[in-house]
Amino acid sequence: MLQDVRYALRQMRANPGLSSVIVLSLALGIGANTAIFSLINTVMLSSLPVKDPGRLVLLAWGANEWPKGLNQSGMGGPQATGFRAGSYSLPYPFFETFGQAMRVDAEMIAGDYFGGLGVTPLIGRVPGREEGQAVLSYGYWARQFGRDPAIVGKTISINGLSFAIAGVMGPAFFGVQPGRTPDVWVPAADSPALTPWAFRPRGNPSLMTVRAYWWLPVMARLKPGVTAAQVSAALDPPFQRFAGDALGLPADSRGMPHLLATPAGRGLDFMRRTFSEPLVILMAVVGLVLLIACANVATLLLARGAVRRREIAIRLSLGASRARLLRQLLTESVTLAAAGGVLALLAAAWGARALTLLLPAGQRPDLEATGLSAAVVVFTAAMSTLTGLAFGVVPAARATRFEVAGDLKPAIGFTSSARSRYGWDSGFVVAQVALSLVLVFGAALFVRTLVALQRQDLGVDASNLLVVGVDPSQNGYSGARLAAVYETLLERLDRTPGVVGATCSRLALFSGWVSNGSIAVAGAEPKPAGMDMHRNGVGPAFAETMGMKLRLGRTIDWNDLRAARRVVVINEAASKYFFGDANVLGQRISFGPGPYRPADDYEIVGVVRNAKYASVRGEAPRTAYMPFTAMPSALGALSFQIRTAGDPLAIVPSVRRIVSEIDPMLALADVRTESDQIAASLWQERLFAELVSAFSVLALVLACIGVYGTMSYAVARRTREIGVRMAMGAQGGHVLRSEIGRAIRLSLAGVAIGAPLTLAASRFVASQLFGVTPSDPLTMTVAIAVLVGATAAAGYLPARRASRVDPMVALRSE
Repeated sequence: MLQDVRYALRQMRANPGLSSVIVLSLALGIGANTAIFSLINTVMLSSLPVKDPGRLVLLAWGANEWPKGLNQSGMGGPQATGFRAGSYSLPYPFFETFGQAMRVDAEMIAGDYFGGLGVTPLIGRVPGREEGQAVLSYGYWARQFGRDPAIVGKTISINGLSFAIAGVMGPAFFGVQPGRTPDVWVPAADSPALTPWAFRPRGNPSLMTVRAYWWLPVMARLKPGVTAAQVSAALDPPFQRFAGDALGLPADSRGMPHLLATPAGRGLDFMRRTFSEPLVILMAVVGLVLLIACANVATLLLARGAVRRREIAIRLSLGASRARLLRQLLTESVTLAAAGGVLALLAAAWGARALTLLLPAGQRPDLEATGLSAAVVVFTAAMSTLTGLAFGVVPAARATRFEVAGDLKPAIGFTSSARSRYGWDSGFVVAQVALSLVLVFGAALFVRTLVALQRQDLGVDASNLLVVGVDPSQNGYSGARLAAVYETLLERLDRTPGVVGATCSRLALFSGWVSNGSIAVAGAEPKPAGMDMHRNGVGPAFAETMGMKLRLGRTIDWNDLRAARRVVVINEAASKYFFGDANVLGQRISFGPGPYRPADDYEIVGVVRNAKYASVRGEAPRTAYMPFTAMPSALGALSFQIRTAGDPLAIVPSVRRIVSEIDPMLALADVRTESDQIAASLWQERLFAELVSAFSVLALVLACIGVYGTMSYAVARRTREIGVRMAMGAQGGHVLRSEIGRAIRLSLAGVAIGAPLTLAASRFVASQLFGVTPSDPLTMTVAIAVLVGATAAAGYLPARRASRVDPMVALRSE
């Protein structure tokens, strides 16, 4: 075997051009697969870096009615405390250190979090269950404190609460959410300063005692000899009693939730649910690229095998067995693939990190976790070996199947071989074209989807609009004091030079966050199709600042906000659905399930044009806009929208200064333009459009290389035939058209096979499309034209060389 490998390396040195093309083709194909797999491994496959992760379970719950399936993990504070374990991600905390407010990604933990996971810190210690101390992640310790070991014991302030730093975790530990590493872990203190999603139900000041607000995921470690089924059987009865009491359900209710201990060795599944479908689609795409690369390399090896026929014939005549030669040729193929695999590993380490930059900033898997782990190296080695065997079998089998006596003749390289004109090499080219059509058509669909989403009318004017988040509630502000801070901030922003207008909303548009529920209309029966409606608490002149067109009545103003008036402005979709052609001004609605409640109703004072809400996809939902001071839930964080006369980012320093002057411990969150917000909401569409387009171009290049190689090989083998034809009077133009026609026939054969495959595959991405059908004929026509044109261009140079064959030289070469 070592002898075979050494000979394979000598063959690579003897044919540097061909070897380089093969190795580079394989490196691109294998590298693309490795880069995607490294993300899949990080987000979906890796176990938690903790002691014996197989003994961890998540206490999930579900119901026969809503929500169906065991996919819910939140527990109420009292129930989670009773289970004595848990962790929860706090999405929007603010971190204060050295007198300057700054953002930090924190995770609230309860129970014996670190002890239950079986992890120890790099420096310091993990705090006990009753200690109110914080633990830093390795990455945050390195970025913010320069790996200073003296940080242990110092005090930090998070949302106005002081915590002593107990320790720093090692670089391998990221918590319980694969792909995401918090900056700091803090105890789940029962304080308004630490509130998940910056949201607290009205009338419930304590998250740890309210029974109907389920927010804390609970994980547990099984004792030796105890099974998950036993845990489920033991905990389900007390959980049902708690759920029935909290939700007001009778014991025999069909909607009663039930508990099941599910495996949690791979951690919580937020990242998996977010990225599983995009990563699976991309893995299928890069798998096609690798198949095209294999077919391309097989085509090149077939051509090289024809050149080596005399060498192999001599080996056979000297006594070498066919099995021995097959082993040698397959070793050469695997060696080429191994060289491509090495380059693929180097490219994949960069490619995985580059891919994460295409993901939204708040949802990027941890860059440190997407490196070359042992699983990624094993995957690449396996892919390289299988790839080498896949593209090497046919060329090796064909190279060793012929008559020794005939192939020892020196004229073999230039016989007229019509029977081989459409052999294995042509078959591989057809396969490349067919697979390339799938990718080119898919890329065109994704690009058209992205363009359609970007060009649609969203119902708002996103130009010159800055969006920033502020949450004084996490610094102790609440009620009238919190409302006064927001009023002061809005008034000062309105007076800022360069600002045309300023407003705010409970939920930023196109952020993915949504608030919806049932309503009841005074004097009207419920609609059979449902009475659901989206809602958003907004500031003064929200519609005007956002560029929404007023259709009827008026919008929300300062008088509504200061008096907390129960008024709403609805959009046209809600007006049409609930009231038809009737006059809606003065109509009254109440929010919440059940019949209309006059004590909790709101008066409709205006109608605005439809505008998208949480997402740019789909139709504009039925929406109600009300004063943020009159929302049914407690007042919390707000998103401020500031329209400017020029570049919105130019006023960011002024906004920071104004916020700091109001309270130095307030920090801005998610500072971006509205255009950037919309672009960020299209991350998946942009990811597909950019990556699939890049991979389709790569596939097209590989297919063209295959056509070029096959045509060049055919011309070389048919030199005497072409010379005879030209000696008999054939013109160069005729030969040129004939050879280009052969390339076009190969591409059309590939199109005939690839078109049905393409249409079948497009159904699997139908849910990702917008403004275009999976079988769009225009897109298919363009994809076919691009593919046929590219392959015809690839065949031009060999065809041109054939048209310039000198008949005398061709005949003399025999």
